[in-house]
Amino acid sequence: YDFCHFLRLTNITASISPIIFGLHGPDQQSVMKARDAGASKIVAMPLTGSSLISAVKRALTELKPIVQCSAYHGPDRRRPKPPTFHGPERRISTPTLVSVARQRRIILGKSGT
Repeated sequence: YDFCHFLRLTNITASISPIIFGLHGPDQQSVMKARDAGASKIVAMPLTGSSLISAVKRALTELKPIVQCSAYHGPDRRRPKPPTFHGPERRISTPTLVSVARQRRIILGKSGT
């Protein structure tokens, strides 16, 4: 958990890359802890070759924007279309989002970052 959290806090390309977190006997608490550490995908161990390839494909094709704020660094866990809110903004600061398009440019090493 600590390495995943540390990786998300660094200022390198890997901090916005998908992280596949393997858990032996996952329970609700360990899944939530991995999610909160910034895991993109969580898979149950032991892995087979085909399940690992499937997890990697899903992680790369189902990229989510990366949220970067003081309390959390990791994939955006919010629902795709939040309901329209008509009240006052209560967040202290707006989190920075690294878009999926920008993630792909950075991860693939293309210019324009």
